[in-house]
Amino acid sequence: MPIYKAIKAIFPDGTRRHEWVAGLLRPPIPAKLKQNQRELPPGGEQRLQDSLIRDFFTDRSYYPEPPEIYLATPVGQNDLRDHMFGRLESFRSSVIPWLSAAMPLQRMKVLEIGCGTGASTVALAEQGAEVFGLDVSDGALAVGRERLKLYGLHADFAAANAAEFPSVIGNRQFDCIIYFAVLEHMTWQERQASLSAAWRHLRPGQYLVVIETPNRLWYMDDHTSGELFFHWISDEAAFAYSRLTEREIYNRAFRGEITDEQRVLLARWGRGASFHDFVLAFDVEPEKLPVVSYLGEFRRQRLAKLRGVSKYEQVLRELAPNLHPAFLGSYLDVVFRKNGGRL
Repeated sequence: MPIYKAIKAIFPDGTRRHEWVAGLLRPPIPAKLKQNQRELPPGGEQRLQDSLIRDFFTDRSYYPEPPEIYLATPVGQNDLRDHMFGRLESFRSSVIPWLSAAMPLQRMKVLEIGCGTGASTVALAEQGAEVFGLDVSDGALAVGRERLKLYGLHADFAAANAAEFPSVIGNRQFDCIIYFAVLEHMTWQERQASLSAAWRHLRPGQYLVVIETPNRLWYMDDHTSGELFFHWISDEAAFAYSRLTEREIYNRAFRGEITDEQRVLLARWGRGASFHDFVLAFDVEPEKLPVVSYLGEFRRQRLAKLRGVSKYEQVLRELAPNLHPAFLGSYLDVVFRKNGGRL
């Protein structure tokens, strides 16, 4: 059985399979990072769950069923567990060690765009980062505030579209701007406006980080549709084909003729990004994109059992030898440094 079919059989809902695979490839968390991790207080787990159900899973623009129906399904139960603990543990074990190797997190002023329900914010804040989190969802931010309070941490939050962040942050300055699993949920116009503004905002030597964004060059969409080659087709074709995909919560969202409103909805579910987005936003040549680190190489350097790259990634490297390999994996997990260099 081909590997994508085997994984699809294990995760029929089509959600976050890449995190399960990545979990097999994580080295131990360094002691200096692990010692900073916080735990929920007694009763905290129930309070966090209550907030998620009350504030987040009631968003009918994304969850078409009431939470008492959705969360009673196996998919809903997995989703709740993921929002409770899965995302935090993934960020702690995979992303934080990578980021801490690329930049000092202690006292770093971080603008986190797409902070969601605050799991990644906790992982950053417990390592000493000063985080300002933005998200378009008021419900997600309500959970984020409750989560930070429960972990005994502080972060500032604001509701805003990622393209609107310059008007929200005012005179605040940041050492690092992080797009956490959010670029793929923007329209192309929003993505360009936000990335361009972020790059202008940063001073030389500061960082822009993209985390967990599906690569449009990849052959498998394991983020949204669970379909082969779905990243490659046009929005019109993707809309029409969505109703044929096996991920029920996704395919029910698209019926009839495509409208401007439905185009936006298609983008919100996630269509991925590619190196082209950064070339245009940063106004640089593709081979000069200022990458200083990427998660795939970080993992390979620390895991002896993880050798080489997949056959498909090797093909991409042969086709684009001058393009940084950070843009040739299944996901974009990249640290850029303004006026920085490449690995």
